[in-house]
Amino acid sequence: MRTEFEELDVARRVILARLNDPKLKGATLKSLSLELGRNETYLHQFIWYNSPHKLDEDDRTRLAAMLQVDQQTLRHVQHLGNTPDLPPEFNLKDELISSQNPVLGDRQASIVELGVRASSGGGSIVADEPTLGSWSFPELWLKTELRASVSELRIITIDGDSMEGVLRSGDKVIVHIGRTEPSPPGIFILFDGIGLVAKRLEFLEGSDPPTVRISSSNPSYPPYERTVDEVNIIGRVVGRWERL
Repeated sequence: MRTEFEELDVARRVILARLNDPKLKGATLKSLSLELGRNETYLHQFIWYNSPHKLDEDDRTRLAAMLQVDQQTLRHVQHLGNTPDLPPEFNLKDELISSQNPVLGDRQASIVELGVRASSGGGSIVADEPTLGSWSFPELWLKTELRASVSELRIITIDGDSMEGVLRSGDKVIVHIGRTEPSPPGIFILFDGIGLVAKRLEFLEGSDPPTVRISSSNPSYPPYERTVDEVNIIGRVVGRWERL
């Protein structure tokens, strides 16, 4: 099924926008596909028919060099849960083709990685929150893909197996600490009184007092319910990186 422009992610929009840059000397989806060593419809299928779902690392690196963009701009990120609409003052089209931004990916923003592990099992002890460093991303990517300000994002590591199938031990996740309401349902980082845990939360409509259902992806861990006041939500998980 053909994808509408409004449904395209930032990687696909960046590719289309860069084709308008005269410095690329009339580059087309066909010419770029052939230069990658693929068939002539490769990028057309990728953009409009989601096939492949994401670019492999070699294609992404080479295509980024052809388009003169940071290769991170073309990276696919799996989203976990809903994200709000873009702020009204942000215009993606203007941002992509503005003459003041001839090369995409130049403006970088850094997300802090905390030296804590969120257990997806029984929780891990957190004495403090040491900073391990920071990860740099194109600012445009953060605005369009995560719909967040960099000050609201943190990176932590998952530990444990209760979210297996969605999150694996060792995965890095981006946590939006500005989103602490358990609606719509999604995966959140909680503080359980001992440490941080990753769980799926779902607000139970009509409950009195307001109650959330806390569950795991691994069926070995049974779900349970707590009132909203009893749940200390740190933030919503909005993205992840996993080892292959």
